[in-house]
Amino acid sequence: MKKRRLTIIGDKYTPNARLEMRTLLDESQYNTTATIKNNCDTTDLVQDLVMESQKHGHRDYLIFIFNTNNVSNNKGLTVCLNRLLPISKFTNLVMLVHQKTTEDYRNTGAIQEKKHKLQPNSFH
Repeated sequence: MKKRRLTIIGDKYTPNARLEMRTLLDESQYNTTATIKNNCDTTDLVQDLVMESQKHGHRDYLIFIFNTNNVSNNKGLTVCLNRLLPISKFTNLVMLVHQKTTEDYRNTGAIQEKKHKLQPNSFH
């Protein structure tokens, strides 16, 4: 059986994510790759994620890890979400968000609201 893809894309808060995932997963079933970019805006990471998603199918996973400090404003987050969440119709998308302020928690609420409207895949 063909190996599943697991791709991690994130900012400077995710340097060891690939190594940690490899310790948790059976390497005979997953090809794990990671793209980590320091000091970049979340919209730049989303562009990479959208491009990478074209290589993924229903059995694969994309993990997007970012810190809300790297979101320039709420409008930027909305644009990112509108580009990202439809990906979950075609592959398994996991978003891990590190929050720092009260505004960040409001943003997480917006993520949850949009996610439920799209009915993403179940994780297996």
